[in-house]
Amino acid sequence: FNGSVPSSIVQLLELVKLEISNNSLSGVVSEVHFEQLAKLKNSLVSSNLFLFKASPLWIPPFQLQMIELESIDVGPQFPPWLQTQKGVKRLIMSNASISDAIPGWFENMYSRIDDLDLSHNSISGRLPKFEEYK
Repeated sequence: FNGSVPSSIVQLLELVKLEISNNSLSGVVSEVHFEQLAKLKNSLVSSNLFLFKASPLWIPPFQLQMIELESIDVGPQFPPWLQTQKGVKRLIMSNASISDAIPGWFENMYSRIDDLDLSHNSISGRLPKFEEYK
């Protein structure tokens, strides 16, 4: 696919999985695209040409289990909305134009994650301690 992500995606009220990775989608994607998607569990939008912009105060209506934003411009800071996502098992944000320190909330939110990739960014600070599974 190419072109922009239509704002009418917000009308897909029953959407659980959004998988639009590896296309040539461009433009700005914002919280407007997601404001009615309360049932969304998986957001896989990697390797497109768009910019993901959300207000620092945005609280998503969903709780994601999988977040893939690889090779999407989400930086320069860690997106604040990530701290609202309590059950994430997979977080892929490599090559996401992040040049920031790991936020203090990151360890609490993501210490039990199964799959984490933050490579190819300019991230500083200490990695959080991850819990061991028994």
